[in-house]
Amino acid sequence: MKMKMKTKMKMKMIACAIAGLLQMAVQAASPSGRTPLLRPDFSVCCVGDSITEGGRKFVSYRVPLERAFARAGWTVDFKGSHVKNGSGSDRLCEGWGGKTAWQVSRKYVTNAEANAADVLLIHSGHNYNTQKTPQERIVSQAIAAHRRIIAAARAHNPKTIVFVAQVITSRKLPKYSYIPALNRAIAALAAELNTKESPVVAVDMASDWDVNADTVADMVHPSASGAEKMACKWMAAIRPFVASSVSDEPIGCPPFRPASGKTVIVYPQSFDAGGWVLDAQFMDVMGSPYLLAHGMGVRVTDAKARVAFPADGDYRVWVRTRNWADGAPGRFRVRVNRKALEKEFGAGSREWSWEDGGVVKISGRRATVALEDLTGFDGRCAGLVFIPCADAGGCVPPEGALSVGNAPVAETVTADFVVVGGGMPGTCAAVAAARRGLTVALVQDRPVLGGNASGEIRVYCAGEAKHPIVRELRGYFMNRDANIELCDRRRMRIVEDEKNIDLHLLTRAFGVEKKADGSIAAVKALDLKSNRVVRFEAP
Repeated sequence: MKMKMKTKMKMKMIACAIAGLLQMAVQAASPSGRTPLLRPDFSVCCVGDSITEGGRKFVSYRVPLERAFARAGWTVDFKGSHVKNGSGSDRLCEGWGGKTAWQVSRKYVTNAEANAADVLLIHSGHNYNTQKTPQERIVSQAIAAHRRIIAAARAHNPKTIVFVAQVITSRKLPKYSYIPALNRAIAALAAELNTKESPVVAVDMASDWDVNADTVADMVHPSASGAEKMACKWMAAIRPFVASSVSDEPIGCPPFRPASGKTVIVYPQSFDAGGWVLDAQFMDVMGSPYLLAHGMGVRVTDAKARVAFPADGDYRVWVRTRNWADGAPGRFRVRVNRKALEKEFGAGSREWSWEDGGVVKISGRRATVALEDLTGFDGRCAGLVFIPCADAGGCVPPEGALSVGNAPVAETVTADFVVVGGGMPGTCAAVAAARRGLTVALVQDRPVLGGNASGEIRVYCAGEAKHPIVRELRGYFMNRDANIELCDRRRMRIVEDEKNIDLHLLTRAFGVEKKADGSIAAVKALDLKSNRVVRFEAP
């Protein structure tokens, strides 16, 4: 496939399932069927390598796990010998970057007495290499290390509850080709060592792990979405052991995926925005864009969406929003079929969260949803969810963003050559391909072409203007010259005059589809002008 990617894009985030359903690999907690209970103020020790410790270029699962503990209402004391500077967490741990499972076990055994905990989380097994050591030896040593860690923990707390991870996978092959065999051995070890007094639970981190979406560029360490997914799985495993007095509020497993096929999702990009604007600048962090009522103190006109429902009946409405400043300046209402919900949104949590809008009755399997700005001061809405249940206690509220990657594709564009990024390299590549007879789709998330060389940034193309196409498209004014915008117009005209180029401005690419061999099959992007997801493919 002929495709150029100017910028490295994040793969679409693959959602965790609802926490209680996700843990299919959890082993029987107790041979007698009695599950020991933890108080909500327990201690935990996280043991492993750099995936546990964290680093400056990737996120440890401990960071979102701390937030998940807090959401559940638990007071958790993290045990360990050190804090990793720059990891994003100031909590102690027994994570040791670059160490094999055996080396980790040696470190932990030395520190075990001082860090005895109620709960032990083990994610260890990377940093071996099948090109240097036979797989059988790697698995044998790693399992021996796990035995050693668990034995040391039990020596200082005979009732410790052990959660041992079947470790995340990697595309660093053949180095990490032993991981599937190791994970099978870990599951067997958990079943063998599980006891009534000290349960050992295998937590399947490998299933549904997407090395493209869930890891950083090194294809080993977790990305933000990967860390969230790991935290979600730890929480799903731990929760059955915590006393019933603990809050039963749901565990956060971003991005949101409905538990029922009857749940109706209204994505922010599905609205006719009206006076609201679709803000996509943070969608790589949030997982989705959001609607913004930027009226500078003047109320903007309603954003509206027509919504189809699978059946008539009562639905509970959840609205994703945040109170962005003191005094709740960004308040808004939601109207369903012209009837306003009682709650005003945007006055609650300072973080993005789902607010309960109450129950509405749907008839005719269709409804019109409108967002009514109340202030003109930047109300924010990142989507709505309608869940078919009338009782708030029996209705699981959403948690996490509505990932744009899960939104339906409105259009597929097919070309010989797809270029993502309309900076100087991407624009030159598109023009060169078009002049050789290829049909080209040029996808650019800004309203102008040229990237740093455009009037938006104004970096002059100097020594790189040797190729004739570069000279044709470059800017001719220095960055302080206001006439640099004339170069933007000229560049745009050159591209628009190429009959083989299909130009898509204000279209932000957010993910790719891959073939079985790992090559790119298609690019998915959000058209900010029409609020639609567009798929770009090349043969």
